[in-house]
Amino acid sequence: MSRESPGNLSIELGSAYVAAAARVASWAIVSAIVWRQLGPDSFALLVLVRGTLSLLNYTGFGLAPAMIRLKAKWDQETPLAVSAQPVIEAETPGVLEYALPTTHATRIAANPLSVALLRNGAAVSLLTFLGAIGIGSVYASFITDIHAIPSFLRTDAIVLAELFAVGCALRLASDSAGAILQTHGNIAADNIAQAASEIVWVAGSLVAVLVMARPLQAIGAAFVVGSFVLFAARFSLAMGHAPQTSERPSVRDMTWLLKYGLTVTAGSLADFLYGPLACILINRLLTDSDLAAYSAAIQIDGALLLLVTGLAAVMLPRAAAAVGAHDWPAVRRYYIRGSLAATGVLAISAVAVGLLSPVLFRIWLKNPPPLAMAILPLVLIHTVLGGQSQIGRAIMLAMGKARAFTTSLLTAGIVNALLCLGLLACTSLGVVAVPLATIAVVTLRGALWTPWYVLRAIRRERQAP
Repeated sequence: MSRESPGNLSIELGSAYVAAAARVASWAIVSAIVWRQLGPDSFALLVLVRGTLSLLNYTGFGLAPAMIRLKAKWDQETPLAVSAQPVIEAETPGVLEYALPTTHATRIAANPLSVALLRNGAAVSLLTFLGAIGIGSVYASFITDIHAIPSFLRTDAIVLAELFAVGCALRLASDSAGAILQTHGNIAADNIAQAASEIVWVAGSLVAVLVMARPLQAIGAAFVVGSFVLFAARFSLAMGHAPQTSERPSVRDMTWLLKYGLTVTAGSLADFLYGPLACILINRLLTDSDLAAYSAAIQIDGALLLLVTGLAAVMLPRAAAAVGAHDWPAVRRYYIRGSLAATGVLAISAVAVGLLSPVLFRIWLKNPPPLAMAILPLVLIHTVLGGQSQIGRAIMLAMGKARAFTTSLLTAGIVNALLCLGLLACTSLGVVAVPLATIAVVTLRGALWTPWYVLRAIRRERQAP
C-alpha cells in the first residue's frame, strides 16, 4: 500500500478525463473559431506558434515527474513502519493547554517531506519560468525569419508568440505545486484546476473574436489569463499540504531534481521530432495546402492522445507510491491494466473518429482540406500504436528508469525525422510519407520495445533482495 492515503481511483480517473476533455475541447473550439472567423492563414499561424512553443515544455526540466520520483525515492529509503506513522500532536497529561488549537496545516508541517519537496520544487520552478520567458521572447523576435508568414500577419505573429510564451511559462511554474497535489492524494483537485484553466481560455477567446479589434492577439492574452488561473489554483491548494517555512532550499535536492528532470526533458525533445518538425519540413519542401492538411489531421491525433495522457497522469503518482512501498505486483498490475485500457480507448476512439471524420471535419472547420481526410486513417494508426506506450513512460519514470526512457525516445525520434526527410525528398509520396514514417517508428518503439523493457525491469526489481 502507498504511504500516502490514496484518493479514490474512479474519481481520479474521472477527473483526469475531465481535464483531458477540457484540453481537447478548448483547442477544438479555439482553432475552429480561428479557422471560421479569421481564415486558414490565421489558423495555420496559431497551429505553428502553438506547436513550436511546445518546445518550452523542455525548459520545465521535467520537474513534475522528477518531484514525484523523488518522493518515491524518499519513501523507498524510509522504513515503512516509521514513515506510515501518523503525525500526532504533543500532549501533556494533566496540564491545561492555553495555546491556540493546532490547525491541520500545522500538523502537516510536522512532516518535513512535504515542505521540503515543495520548497525545492518551487525554487526550480523559478528557473523554469525565467527560462521559458527568455526563450519565448527570442523566438517571438525572430518568428518572421524562422517561418514563412504573410506580411499582414507578422505583427499578430510576434505578439501571439510573446503571449503564448508567458502562458506556457506560468503553466511550467505551476508544476511544482501540481506535483505536491499528485503525491498527496489530490490528483482530482489538480485535474479540476487544469480543466478550469482551459474553460477560461475558451471563454476569453470567444470574447476576443466578438469584441476585440485584434482577435488573434486577444486569444493569446486569454491563454495567459487561463494559465494564471492554473498557477494560482495549484499553489493555493498545495500550501495546505506544505505551508511556507523560513528554511532555504536544499542544493543537494535541487541538483537531484535538475539532474533527473533534465534526463526526462532530453527524452521529451523527441516530441519535436514528430509533428512540429514534420510541419517545418512540409512548410519547406511541399505546399501550403499540404501543411494545412497535415496540421488539421494531427490536431485529431493530439486530441486522441490526450485521452491517454489523462490515464497516464493518474498512473505516474500511483505507480510511484507503489514503488516507494516496494509493492512490485501493484506496479506490474498498473502497467498491464493501464496499457490494455489505453489501447482499448485509443482503438475505439480511432475507429469512431475515422467513421465520423467527414462530419467532424465539417463541423469543426466547415471547409476542411480534402487531403486532411485522406491521410487521417494513417495518422490514427500511429496514434493507437504509439499512444498506449504513455503508460510505459509513466511506469519507467516512477521506477527511476529515466535514462532508458530518454535513450529510447531520442533514438526513435531521430529515426523518424530522418525517415520523414528521406521520404519527402526522395519519393513522390508527398505528405503521406510523414504518417507512414511515424507508423514504422512507433511500432518498433511503442508496441514492441516498451512492453519488453518495462516488464523485464519490474521482474528484476521483484527478484532483487
